[in-house]
Amino acid sequence: MSWIKIFLIQLFSIVFLFFVLDYVYTNYVRFKPIESTHVIRHDVYHHTLLPSFDGIIKFGNISYRMCTDGNGFRSDCKSVQNLKSNFDIAFIGDSFTEGIGMNYEDSFVGMFAASNRMLDIANLGVISYAPTVYRAKIQDYIARGYSFNHVIVFVDISDIQDESFYYTDRNGIVHFRGEEYSQTVKPIYPGYLWPIRKFVVDNFFLFTNTVRLVKRFFFKNKSMFNNPRSEWTYDNYSNAYGDLGVTGSINKAIHEMTLLYNFLRDRGIKLSVGVYPWPAQLNEMAKSNNEENQQVSIWQDFCINRCENFINVFPEYFRLIQESSVDNVYEKYFIPEDIHFNAEGNRLLAKLLLELKLNK
Repeated sequence: MSWIKIFLIQLFSIVFLFFVLDYVYTNYVRFKPIESTHVIRHDVYHHTLLPSFDGIIKFGNISYRMCTDGNGFRSDCKSVQNLKSNFDIAFIGDSFTEGIGMNYEDSFVGMFAASNRMLDIANLGVISYAPTVYRAKIQDYIARGYSFNHVIVFVDISDIQDESFYYTDRNGIVHFRGEEYSQTVKPIYPGYLWPIRKFVVDNFFLFTNTVRLVKRFFFKNKSMFNNPRSEWTYDNYSNAYGDLGVTGSINKAIHEMTLLYNFLRDRGIKLSVGVYPWPAQLNEMAKSNNEENQQVSIWQDFCINRCENFINVFPEYFRLIQESSVDNVYEKYFIPEDIHFNAEGNRLLAKLLLELKLNK
């Protein structure tokens, strides 16, 4: 038997043994997070979080603890059975405000609440929300007797694209045009190989993470810097915004936020609006040498004579970029190979909120 044949047999045996051990470790030794069953359908505003939920869920290769109170608001895990209906401050936004990938105490809402224990704080943020949903959800809770003294809306970069597909029917029910609900809250991986890829990811933890580490070390993944959902701030002609286009989607978002403002004003409830960048906007600021862009100017103008506060996180990231670089800022404040803030990014946003000395 030649040495090449012996080598190949040994190599095959080692690889085979590695995958057997990896399969056993992944399925019988390592704790596996449950599926993301905390997001459920809602009859009025499309989707929400399951009330009184306490579980470990998975976001990419991150496992974290998700807890909600009795209302379905993201909360600390001591408040799972709480059913408060009167709040000083209500935060609402999409996945950034929900705190995706983070334990509650590492999310900016959780940090803000921990520093303001005398205030009753509600986090109504949920993945894939947009202005139409913000308005419908706030209206629904207030119609059911809930009270909020101050509503803080963090308008996400992706809200403009999402707004192009959300619509409200004549009964006030929010729908998402063109996709089933499950597709709006779960990533879609097209192609015939996706079932195989999913099987590997679900059953071979060591192999999957080894591949991720090798890719991260040798190949810079830049997809988070050119995500179509974030390109509207520098490309008015993007075709990723449905029939409305970028301009129509922006106008619809402003219209929905105006309706929300009018609703809150008529009830004596204060409104604040906040904005923050995605990775693509870090590049945009670096290239233009300017902290201003459409996301900032639109909501800054909206807030004139309307908002208690305009919470603009862009200047802080612009300063950080000038002191360092886009890559360094991304690595420090964002989840690797993703567009969401890590714990440091959440801490930075919480710090800016606390400096404003917000009150009820």
